[in-house]
Amino acid sequence: MRVRISIVGEPESAFINMMKLLVYSIRSRAGALSDAPITLSVNGRDMPATDRQQLESMGDVNVRVMPRHYGWLFANKFNALFPADTSYDVLLYLDADTCSFADLGPMVDGLDPGRAQFRGRMMGEIGSQEAGPLDALIREFAVPDGASAADVQDARFPRDIPLFNCGVMVMTKPAVEIVRYHAPRIAYELVSRRASSAVESLPGLFRETAHRLYARFFPSRQKTTYAYWVAEQLAVAFALLSNEVEYDLLDHTYNWELATSPDDAEAPAIFHYLKGRHELDRAALFDGPWLDAYARSDSGPRRALANLARECASHLIQSTQTAPPAS
Repeated sequence: MRVRISIVGEPESAFINMMKLLVYSIRSRAGALSDAPITLSVNGRDMPATDRQQLESMGDVNVRVMPRHYGWLFANKFNALFPADTSYDVLLYLDADTCSFADLGPMVDGLDPGRAQFRGRMMGEIGSQEAGPLDALIREFAVPDGASAADVQDARFPRDIPLFNCGVMVMTKPAVEIVRYHAPRIAYELVSRRASSAVESLPGLFRETAHRLYARFFPSRQKTTYAYWVAEQLAVAFALLSNEVEYDLLDHTYNWELATSPDDAEAPAIFHYLKGRHELDRAALFDGPWLDAYARSDSGPRRALANLARECASHLIQSTQTAPPAS
């Protein structure tokens, strides 16, 4: 089974550092998927030539520039669903602020490349509540023809529909084709509705207009005018349900956000070091003071992250010394 890994990031030092760390972690620790081809989609403009060279030196890595989606930051994630090479059976999407500490092969075991299948980690109770009232949206976007809202319920999830944390997603190629067609359209519609309902006064209208203009003309400084991150999760869920895509849950260790260790290991298979949970200087990912603090931490995942970053830094120095000059 041919697996391609897809990652999306910004052409800024913090994102470039995270992408380097993620790719290095895959090559050094991802087991059965350590040699998988990787597509890195950079939003809006290219990264510096030296950074591109370092990334492309880590095996089969394709760096390409994709158009930026203005008006809503999280829409840029959908660029991952258009990999440069379409000769794959399964696509594994990873957020840039993730890294691998163990074999990722079990994530794709048992998938049927000929069927539309999806796997993701369940979004928790707190995040699920951010979606607000869902009944009307489910009837409009999620119910297949001839079905009812009850037909799409799933008691495994806090809201009884499959809301996934979209930082890590596994899709067969037929599922990719469905999600990339339907999810962006649904997401933009949801964002548009929530934005219009949020502007309830003349001052609010002026603020919203100013945010939109600022984001349009200074995209590198402010890439979104909304904080409606949950629209992404809703859009993916509705695309899966309305098209009757088979879906299943990934174990939490394949998208682990906590500082505590999983039950059976010091570090998870995939550590998601989200902002807000794990404060570290991503622009100084390989030489910042956070390294010493995390290396001495009581947290197994944080210690593993610091060790990985130091190991990756040594690799990058060595690769720069031996590489021909960037053109």
